[in-house]
Amino acid sequence: MCYRFISISFVAMFALAACSPSGNAIIQNAKQTTLSSGWRVDCNYNQFKAENRCFAATFSGSSPFQIVFINQSGPTIFTPHTFPGRRGTVRVDNGKVRFFEDAVGIVNDMKVGEKAFVVYHVWPEGERKMIVDITGFSEAYELLLKKR
Repeated sequence: MCYRFISISFVAMFALAACSPSGNAIIQNAKQTTLSSGWRVDCNYNQFKAENRCFAATFSGSSPFQIVFINQSGPTIFTPHTFPGRRGTVRVDNGKVRFFEDAVGIVNDMKVGEKAFVVYHVWPEGERKMIVDITGFSEAYELLLKKR
């Protein structure tokens, strides 16, 4: 069965590839923009919003964790299904617990850390946790800064 997505997220790209005649191109682009560390760095342009979205993303299990710049503004932290009104947090290694709004602090911690402990909220289930291996993040972030 084929599903249609209004916007293509990092996760949805692979699901959409099976439905799309250009699916092989989507998968090939993902392979070309994925570093050996597993971090993917790429940009997408949304014609409807006139919005350029550049991201560095990786997966924890099946959940994406992304650092994003939108129209060169950022960084912003994105996780799946963050519920409005709830504040997600990231703690790198044994460091300070930071809210998503402190993306600059999170990025600086991630540049020297090994693991990020992420808490976000999904409606209606509630709190979700993920542990993100941030090996290779510094390289991915430097590439992201060049692309944005």
